[in-house]
Amino acid sequence: MGNAPSVLFGDGWWDKNDSTTIQSSTSTPHRDVSSEGLSEQHKERLSEFKLELARKHEKRRQILAEKRKEMEELREEVVRLKKENAELRQTSHPDEITRLRENEELRHAEVDRYRNQNEELKRILEQKSKLLEVSDDLVEKNRELRVSVAEMQAELQGLNKQVVDFEKERQDYQTHVTALKDVIAVSKHMLQIRESQLKELKEKVEGIERSLAGREMNILSQDLREEYERQLQNIRNLRSLYEERQRVHKREKEELVSQLDDAKKELAAEQTKNNELEDRIKALEEDNSLKYDQIKSLESNLGLSKAESRQYQAELTVINQLFSEILLGFNSSQDIDLDKLQKQLEDHRDLLQDIVVNEISPEVSYALPKVLLELLSQVNGDGILEQNEEGKLETIQEESESQTSTVHQMNSAEEIVENLPKVWKVLIELLSHQKAPTNELTDVSDDGNPCYKTVETPKGPSLVLSVSQTFIRLKDLILEKKSLEKETNHLKQLNGHLENRLQDQEKRLELVQSELSKTWLVVGKMQKQHQMLHTQEKILRYELAQKRKLLTELKEELEYSREKWTQAREKNSNTEQQWQQLRTEFASRRNTIPNDNSVESGYSDDRECTSSDEEPGYETDISECAQKGAEGEEADGVVKDVTVLDLVEDEVLEIVCVSSESGKEAEGSESTTEDGGEQPRPSLEQVLAQRDERLRRLEGQAEQLVAQTANTASRSVVIANRLDDLHEVYGRETTSNDAEAPPPVEE
Repeated sequence: MGNAPSVLFGDGWWDKNDSTTIQSSTSTPHRDVSSEGLSEQHKERLSEFKLELARKHEKRRQILAEKRKEMEELREEVVRLKKENAELRQTSHPDEITRLRENEELRHAEVDRYRNQNEELKRILEQKSKLLEVSDDLVEKNRELRVSVAEMQAELQGLNKQVVDFEKERQDYQTHVTALKDVIAVSKHMLQIRESQLKELKEKVEGIERSLAGREMNILSQDLREEYERQLQNIRNLRSLYEERQRVHKREKEELVSQLDDAKKELAAEQTKNNELEDRIKALEEDNSLKYDQIKSLESNLGLSKAESRQYQAELTVINQLFSEILLGFNSSQDIDLDKLQKQLEDHRDLLQDIVVNEISPEVSYALPKVLLELLSQVNGDGILEQNEEGKLETIQEESESQTSTVHQMNSAEEIVENLPKVWKVLIELLSHQKAPTNELTDVSDDGNPCYKTVETPKGPSLVLSVSQTFIRLKDLILEKKSLEKETNHLKQLNGHLENRLQDQEKRLELVQSELSKTWLVVGKMQKQHQMLHTQEKILRYELAQKRKLLTELKEELEYSREKWTQAREKNSNTEQQWQQLRTEFASRRNTIPNDNSVESGYSDDRECTSSDEEPGYETDISECAQKGAEGEEADGVVKDVTVLDLVEDEVLEIVCVSSESGKEAEGSESTTEDGGEQPRPSLEQVLAQRDERLRRLEGQAEQLVAQTANTASRSVVIANRLDDLHEVYGRETTSNDAEAPPPVEE
C-alpha cells in the first residue's frame, strides 16, 4: 500500500475532487518553503522529501484507481444482488429479508461514519496548513513540517488499517452474499426434494424400525440371556461362598467365646488362689510372731535355769574341794586347827562368797581350792595375811598349771570320827556363805572407795588398801564386761536371726509379687484377646452388612435391567414392524416409478439429475439407488451383527438418493408440462404452503424417529456396558474369593 501513505488517502474513492484539493493544499507550503532562502542541506532534504512524496502520491493514485474499480464492481454486484433479493423476497422467508435489510443499514451507517471521520480529518489538515503558513521562523517551520509529516504518516497508517478492515468487511459481505445465494438455491432444492419425500420417508422409517427390532432383539436377547445366566451363576457362587464363610466365622466365634469363658474361669481361680495365699501369708506372719515371742520367753527361762544350775554346781565343787583339802591335810600328817580355820574363813567371807557365787570360768574354779589351801597353811603359820596374799595368789596361779593330784592313804577311822564335829562346823561356815548371795553384776557399790576397808586403830577407824577388795572389784568388772559381751553377742545373734527372718519374708514377698505380676500379665493378655474378639466380630458384622447391601443393589439392578430390556424389546419390535412397512412401501414405489410422471410424485421419465448450481456431484441414477436397495436387502439377510444406527443411516442415504432423483425428475416433468400445457399448475403460494407443511411434518417425524432409534441404541449400549462392568466386578470378586475361600474350609 506504500511505505509512507498520506493521511488524506482514506476517502479518495468516495469523493474524486477531494484528492486534487488535498494535493494543492499540500503543495502550497512546500512552494512557500522553497521560495525562502534556505541552507543547502535543508534544500537537499526538502528536495528528497518532495521526490519521495511525489512517488508516494503516484502509488497512492494507482491504489486509489484500483480501489475505485473494485468498488464500482462491488456496487454493480450490490445492485445485482438487490435485484435478486427483490425477486427472492416473495419466495424466501421474512426473517432473512429483515436480516439482510439490517445488514445493509449497518453498512450504510458504517460508510456514513467513515465519511464524517474523513471530513473531520480534512478540517484538521486545513487548520494545520494554515498554522504552518502563519509560522515565521524557518527552523521552527521545518520542525513543525517534520512533526506534521510524521503525524500525517501515522494517521495515514491508521487510515490504511481502517481501509484494510473495510476490505475485510467487504470480503465478509461478499462471502455472505454468496452464502445467501447458496442458501436460496439449496432451500429451493430442498423444498422440491422434501415435497416428494414426505410420506415415503415416514413409511420407510417405520419399516426400518420394524425390520430392525426383531434382529436387534434376537442379537441382544441371546447376549443378555447368556450374561444374565452368568450373573446368576456368579451370584449363586457368591452366596454359597458367603454362607460357607459365615459358618466358618460362626464356628470360630464360638471357639473364641469358649476360650474366653475358660480364661475368665482361670482368672477367677487365680484370683481366689491369690487371695488364699495372701490370707495364708498373714496367718503365717501372725504365727511366726507368736512363736518368736515364745522363743524369746523360753530363751530367758533357759538363761535363768542355766544360772541356777551353775550356782548349784559351784556349791558342789566348793564342798568337794573342801573335803579334798581336808583329806589332803590329814594325809600329810598335819594337825589342822579347825577353830583357827573357822576364824580365817570368817575373816575372808567376802572373798570366798564372791568366788563361790560368781564362779563361771574354769580359772576361778581352780583358784577356789588353792585359796582354801592357803588358808589352811595360814592356820599353821604365823605370817601376816596382808603381806603374803600377793605371793599366795602368784603361787596359786603357778601351782594351778603344774599341780597334779595324788592319792594318799587315808588315816584311821578314829581320827576321822574325832574331827568330824570340827569339819561340820567348817562346812556350816562355808555353807553360810551361800545363804544370801547378791547379784553384784548389776548392782553398783555405794562405797566411794571399794578397794579400801576400815581398820580399827588406836587413833580411830582408818581406810587400809585391801587386796581382797581390789580383787573382788577387779572380778566384778571382769564379770560385768563378760556379761555385757554376752548381752551384745546375744543381741547380735538376735539381730542376725531377725535379719534372716526379714530376708526370708522379703524373698517370699518378692515371690508373691512376681506371681501377682504374672497373673496380671495373663489377665491383660486375656483382656486384649477379648477386645480383639469383639473387634473381629464387629468387622465381620460390618462386612456381612455391606455384602447384604451389595446383594440387594445387585437384585435391584437386575430388576431394573429386566424392565429396561423388556422396554427395549418392545421398542425394537415396533421399529422392526415400521421398518418392514417402509421396506414394502419402498419396494412398491420402486416398481411404480417408471409409470408415474406426475408433478407431486416427484418422478419423471427423464433420468438426468441436475442441480441448481449445475455441479456434477448431484448426478445420480435411480437404477443405482434401486441396486443399492437390493444390495442392502441382501446384506441385511446375511449380516446379523449390524447395529441400529448403521442400518438407519444406510436407509436414510437411500431415501436421499431416491428423493434427489425424484426432485430432479419432478423439475424436468414440470418443464415438460409447462411446454405442453396439458396439466393445470397450482399457484406458487399454494405450492410453497404445501411444501412448508409437508416439510414440517417430515422434519418432526424424522426427528422423532431418529430420537427413538438413538435412544434405543444408547439404552442398549448402556445396558451392555453396565452388564460388562458387573461381570468384571463380580468376576474379579469371585476369583479373589475363590483364591481366599479354601484356607478357612481346610481349617
